[in-house]
Amino acid sequence: MNTKSKIHALRISGGITQMQLAAGLGVSFQAVSKWETDRGYPETEKMIRISKLFHVTLDYLLDDENAPAEGLEKNSGGMKPEEVRKCER
Repeated sequence: MNTKSKIHALRISGGITQMQLAAGLGVSFQAVSKWETDRGYPETEKMIRISKLFHVTLDYLLDDENAPAEGLEKNSGGMKPEEVRKCER
C-alpha cells in the first residue's frame, strides 16, 4: 500500500471528508484530493501532522511495504471530525 492509499484509508476509517482533513491541516481540499490521487505529495510538515492526527508513524506513511495491519489497524484510533477541527494549525 502506498502513501496515497494510506492517507485515503486513514481518512475514510476516521469518518472525515477531504474538506475536514484539509481544514485540520490548513490546506485546500484540492491538495488532499491530489495527495489521494497521486497527483501531488504532502510537504514534510503536513506528513508529520497527518501522522499525529491519525496516530500512525511516519515510517508507516512513507514505507510502501508496510501493510495496513502494521499501521492502519494497529496504530490508528481513527479521527473524528470534531477532533480534526480542534487541531492546532
